[in-house]
Amino acid sequence: MRFIYTKTFAKIFTIFVILAFFIILDATGYITFFKNWFLEGFGFIETRVSNLSNDVKSGLSTIFTIKRLAHDNALLNQTVDQLSFEF
Repeated sequence: MRFIYTKTFAKIFTIFVILAFFIILDATGYITFFKNWFLEGFGFIETRVSNLSNDVKSGLSTIFTIKRLAHDNALLNQTVDQLSFEF
């Protein structure tokens, strides 16, 4: 019975009541405006970050492709040199 009087229980109970309050407000539609405003704001930021990360990914992919192609080209030139000395 002592658990009810502890600070931990009071914090957990307070968080539970606040969450229940917000769930009830959301279910009744009172915070729809704020929820939409929040989602639109972070949607704008998420779109910008996503576009930036895709651009960086594309640039790095191009760099690694060029590096791989240069390596393949060197191997093919070496093979051409070896074949030219054999004949």
